[in-house]
Amino acid sequence: MGLTILLASAFLFLAYLSYAPPLHPNAPPFTSDKNLLIGSYGFFTKRWSFFKDSREHSKTGQFSFWLGKNHVVGITGEKARRGFLENRNLDFVSGAPLHGVGPESVPPIHDIYVAPAQGHSYFQRRVLDIMQPEYLTKRLPLVTKDACDYFSSMRKNSSGMINPIGVCYRLVLQQSSRVMCADDIAEAPVLLDSYVNWTTLLLHVSSGHTMCTPWLPSIQHMKRMYGRWGMKRLVTPIVEKRTSAGAHHGEDALQMMVDKGDSKDYMITFFINALFISVAHSGKLAGAVLNMLANHTDWQDTIYGEIQATANKYATNKDLPLDEQLNSFSLEAWESLSSFIEILFKEVLRLHIIFPMVRQNVGSSPVPISGTKYVIPVGSFAAYNTGDAHFDEKLYPNPQTLNPLRFAKEHDKSKKETYAFLGWGNGRHRCVGQRWAKLQQNIIIAYALAMYQWSACDANGQSVGPSDHKTDFDKHSNKLPQGIFLKHVPR
Repeated sequence: MGLTILLASAFLFLAYLSYAPPLHPNAPPFTSDKNLLIGSYGFFTKRWSFFKDSREHSKTGQFSFWLGKNHVVGITGEKARRGFLENRNLDFVSGAPLHGVGPESVPPIHDIYVAPAQGHSYFQRRVLDIMQPEYLTKRLPLVTKDACDYFSSMRKNSSGMINPIGVCYRLVLQQSSRVMCADDIAEAPVLLDSYVNWTTLLLHVSSGHTMCTPWLPSIQHMKRMYGRWGMKRLVTPIVEKRTSAGAHHGEDALQMMVDKGDSKDYMITFFINALFISVAHSGKLAGAVLNMLANHTDWQDTIYGEIQATANKYATNKDLPLDEQLNSFSLEAWESLSSFIEILFKEVLRLHIIFPMVRQNVGSSPVPISGTKYVIPVGSFAAYNTGDAHFDEKLYPNPQTLNPLRFAKEHDKSKKETYAFLGWGNGRHRCVGQRWAKLQQNIIIAYALAMYQWSACDANGQSVGPSDHKTDFDKHSNKLPQGIFLKHVPR
């Protein structure tokens, strides 16, 4: 009897795994890259390769695949990309389960992310509040001092060399906590260490694969929940303290929200996620940019000259050393600092922001894929990998070669197509925090170059020639290369 029940249960389970929900007849044909029962697991393990290969084996470039019981449509090409980014029924937040990264596990979707029919969600509104010139101007003296102190402390380093990824990562987190949350974290080494540890954990885990195997326990998902618990444990006491009777009033984002009467739950959830999002890319890319400059001294010299020119225009005391002149820069000065940093950072984003953007059709009818006969069925997901545009030879010749000059006005081919650059999102979902991200990069690079000349070296401090570090675009976090060292010589 027991064996019969066991066999029947196994049969029913296999029948459940084998069952595929019926689809709209105009859904795109399925890719052949799939595994029995669980679907196209390569979507998670070979992120760019899976998308590229499926595109190349499709007659139209559009394709379908299963992730467990979840139907996904792969989108390619300019017309389809434009429809993907502009259609209101393709919901950004509902597509989050396929990413499976960060501290927030959805569903359910927290109210702070739910936008009204017209307007922004609570999360977007508060980020836009933070991006206002008045607020950023108040934060400038503190975040510039953070950068100045970090790079000044390197003068005590007898080896004269650093790992730029690690050093810049911690600085980005300190500055971001000031701008996106509260000074309490930036000014308490124990809290800052905690912030570094929890975000580092979250950056290295992804549980999107549970969409294929929801019946299996996931260590990665548990780690994400543990990371969220840690972030909540970090920010909750800070919010509780600031909202208590007679609490000290600051001028940070937390105080702004307290003054607006925001609920504790909304503030805590906002900070848990904003503190992660604000460093998810900037925390890694700041060190990468410095490394690229160390490998290209001509670019370094160009930016240094632009910083000097900006100082000549904006600094209040031009007799001071250049790094001290930076301390008096206005927001306008920082945002107009260097045209070369702007195109370099854009190129870095093009090369490193290679991932599948995901939406879900939450409307009541299929969404046509522009320029094709196919549709995205109701309830289905749609995925567009940014590499489809960022590695397009027509838009970016020799696309896997680092070349910031491709974005110079006289060379820029990316404007030939709509939404061909996706480093800051695009369409209906542009990055609302990009103003701070760009400002932060300018501040970090300016102090680094004002104080030192940089060159690449090995772990023993021996000079090395320019190197073309490769990035694994199939990994969920596009991990940057390890074992990078730079020499810094005071100017």
